[in-house]
Amino acid sequence: MHIDIFNNDAFGVAHLTEAINMAPHQPQRLAQLGLFAEERISTTSVSIESVGSTINLVPAAQRGAPGRPMTNDKRTLRSMSTIHLPQRATIVADEVQNLRSFGAESELETAQGLINRKLTKMRRDLDTTIEYQRMGAIKGQILDANGVTVLEDLYSAFGVTQTTHNMVLGNTATKVQTRVI
Repeated sequence: MHIDIFNNDAFGVAHLTEAINMAPHQPQRLAQLGLFAEERISTTSVSIESVGSTINLVPAAQRGAPGRPMTNDKRTLRSMSTIHLPQRATIVADEVQNLRSFGAESELETAQGLINRKLTKMRRDLDTTIEYQRMGAIKGQILDANGVTVLEDLYSAFGVTQTTHNMVLGNTATKVQTRVI
């Protein structure tokens, strides 16, 4: 039996048969695919160095003729600021005082139990935010939580133009399979 600390029928003396923590679905497919290699850093900016390799066709020539001079690949160094994702939570005495611990019949809530639950929720929120930003990286623009503010435009950062294709899906005569291939 659990403690009747609320003097309310909902929390009265009864046998607790099950405690269900209704955790929402958390997207994590991109993390599972391992497309992004993550490493911890202790600075507020990062540098990305790249070598722009090129492939050229080599023209045919007579035997003994001088070869075409090879061109060197260009190196670039790009600096980017890291994105700061702050969160905060507070715990006041009323949140733990005289409350039954979740899923328990007779144990009172502890401050550490409440801290752990709040930290778990904050971690879920951060993991979901990072997954959202990974999707943005794949699409070329990392957006803030509001879905509008661009945190990083990878097209401009790397000097790349986005390639688009009009699928003409509103036309019944469109052969979708040939447009996709």
